[in-house]
Amino acid sequence: MLPKLTLVLAVSLVALPAQSQQAPATPPTQPQVKVNMLNVCTPSAEEQKEIAAALARIPKQPLFSPDFEISHGSSTLTESPNFLQPAKSAQVADEPSIARYVRIRREFAVQALFATVQYSFSNDGNTMIETLVLHVRDPKDLLQVSIEDSAAAVTSDRRCPPRRNAK
Repeated sequence: MLPKLTLVLAVSLVALPAQSQQAPATPPTQPQVKVNMLNVCTPSAEEQKEIAAALARIPKQPLFSPDFEISHGSSTLTESPNFLQPAKSAQVADEPSIARYVRIRREFAVQALFATVQYSFSNDGNTMIETLVLHVRDPKDLLQVSIEDSAAAVTSDRRCPPRRNAK
């Protein structure tokens, strides 16, 4: 199973003058930004080139600053969020969902294309998810690279397998 890869591309557009009745000649204070997301499930030939170009930018031997951040804990979801619409055959549990997570964040050296990288791992007892996100220092054509992989039907049995004595 291939990991999911999402590339977020940002393109700044020329700010268009605001068309309001009160001040027709006043330009907006912020330029418009267009964000494109590429999903690797079924990329076109052009998207494959963009994905390959973005992956080629990731350093094989990154230089990190000495400081880093680590956070860990657990999150409890007691009710289903409104923005998640389960499928007709989906089963929603009545008890709260608890996920344990750990996140590590590092900063790249000043000369690097990427500013920060964040790795996170979470496990809710049913699914494990790993995510690596690299944020670009000066986003012009590429904003971030996000690589995610998951495994379902995770067992919560923490016992070690029984030892067998070899004779």
